[in-house]
Amino acid sequence: MQERLWRSVGKLAPLAPDFVSVTYGAGGSTRERTHETVARILKETSLSVAAHLTCVAATKEEVNDVLRAYWDAGVRHVVALRGDPPGGPGERYTPHPGGYANAADLAAGARKIAPFEISVGCYPEKHPDSPSLAADIDMLKRKVDAGATRAITQFFYDNAAYLRYVDRVRAAGLDIPISGHHARMRTSSSVRKMADICGTTIPGRIVKLFQNLDDDPATRQLIAATVAAEQCLELAEEGVKHFHFYTLNRDDLAYALCHMLGVQAAPAKARKPPHDAPDFINIGERTNVTGSAKFRKLITDGRYDEALAVARQQVENGAQVIDVNMDEGMLDGVAAMRTFLRLIASSLILRVPIAVDSPNGK
Repeated sequence: MQERLWRSVGKLAPLAPDFVSVTYGAGGSTRERTHETVARILKETSLSVAAHLTCVAATKEEVNDVLRAYWDAGVRHVVALRGDPPGGPGERYTPHPGGYANAADLAAGARKIAPFEISVGCYPEKHPDSPSLAADIDMLKRKVDAGATRAITQFFYDNAAYLRYVDRVRAAGLDIPISGHHARMRTSSSVRKMADICGTTIPGRIVKLFQNLDDDPATRQLIAATVAAEQCLELAEEGVKHFHFYTLNRDDLAYALCHMLGVQAAPAKARKPPHDAPDFINIGERTNVTGSAKFRKLITDGRYDEALAVARQQVENGAQVIDVNMDEGMLDGVAAMRTFLRLIASSLILRVPIAVDSPNGK
């Protein structure tokens, strides 16, 4: 499994994702192995890593120790989750004595330890333990109030359910990125079992596609790839820009989907050299509302994802420093600066220094 994991890391790294998330047990073992995996990715690649953390079976101080160890290792992004009950999915969840009660509580605790970027879970068809979707969105609000700046959905196969959910979240006043989570289909029975546990709807047409294929992995994989491609391309046409692929340490499908979505690896000669290469020159770029009318319009229109794409392109073209200026000509440059910096912190641009250009000192 270790060999497969690192082969996948090597294959996917040139796609320059905003971040890669590492779950407990990544690489085939326990929390300690996860920490080793995260540290190695940070050391040997230019990837930004988001380490998963749950409230399960640990006191606050034990979880805080993990957070401190992550920060010391260079991790700046965590995915704060409540986690499944110790008895397994479907069991009633009870907070660990002396532990964090839920993901909102964990997010608040992480913020006290260090200025982490924090992603949290969200549920287009509501969490199985929530009494209603409205209550679920209220919990997401609590997570954001506690410091979360991005949400990753539970896996889903019904795009309409996801799009309705995003509309409801936006109507509730939350504007954080919501990454659609896509899981590789394995066998029909395993997918149905997980969907039942998570409260995820599988459209009837997809169920029919996988009937009688549990003993035919080759055909099943081809159909799974087709279903995933159709789903992602449909979401892209709806304007969705954030995708989160659960790879199971296999790079083939995620790599192909990224290629189809227009995210492709740069030729080897075009990739920027490592920062420790000898005799290099630091190259800086500026995201400036005064110097660029186009960039200013993106900010004033609230199109921060497109503004972030400008900065990301600068990095991909070789910039090693990003200078951010939102002061001049803005009605509320402080708020714009804060929002934009939070988005930068959650992206690949976190791997280069950020120069905050603020003449008025705010």
